[in-house]
Amino acid sequence: VEWYESQFRDDDDIRRTYSLDKRIPILEKMLSIINHADFRDESDFLWIATYLAKLYKEQASGSSKASFDLKALNLYTEILSVLRKTQPDNVSNITKILEELSYLYWQQGNHIQAQSFFDEALDIWRKTSPIDNIQLIKALNSHANFYQRHQWDSLALWLYKEALDIHNKMLPINKGSIGQTLVNIASLFEKNSRFKFSEKLYRKALNLFRESENYNYKTDILNVVTKIGDLRSMNNDYLNAVIFYK
Repeated sequence: VEWYESQFRDDDDIRRTYSLDKRIPILEKMLSIINHADFRDESDFLWIATYLAKLYKEQASGSSKASFDLKALNLYTEILSVLRKTQPDNVSNITKILEELSYLYWQQGNHIQAQSFFDEALDIWRKTSPIDNIQLIKALNSHANFYQRHQWDSLALWLYKEALDIHNKMLPINKGSIGQTLVNIASLFEKNSRFKFSEKLYRKALNLFRESENYNYKTDILNVVTKIGDLRSMNNDYLNAVIFYK
């Protein structure tokens, strides 16, 4: 399996598909052996099943998409059950699987079930994360971004605001992370044609990025100045648009 992965790790769709075609049946055979063993090693099961579910998702395209998505969903469901029993304190892996299930149910059109898994993942982070844990904020932004992409703007905004509320309780202030949350909110308002408020949030985020001592926010700065330039251009303010583009 590792050899096929290493030999065909590139952007060529034909080679990637060949690699998937070779790896999937091998992993399915390994999983079958583990499941039929007198004593099932749960750690081996979790490693192989998680790897296989990931490949099912990658293989899901065209006429076979529904079939492979269903295989991935069933496997992630079993993985979640095993994790709950054997590693109940493994918050990172449990929430990751809950999110994978959310995405798959959403793709199937089962939005209620998808939201249920999303809510459970967030509840776990809320209960297990200290107030200054940036991981909860990342989870809130990630889930809100997903809802925004799928037009659930009111729910997305509620989660963004929760992330900002947590930020306000944190010391020291993480200016770059606050800026990223503001950018997400700004993009939501921009999508809904509330351009003035959107630009105000972009400018506030830009100032926070510039004040941050973390150089990892250079890409965020470039993204925001482009966004502001676009908004200025839409308002026929080409002079200021050019300033931001430069």
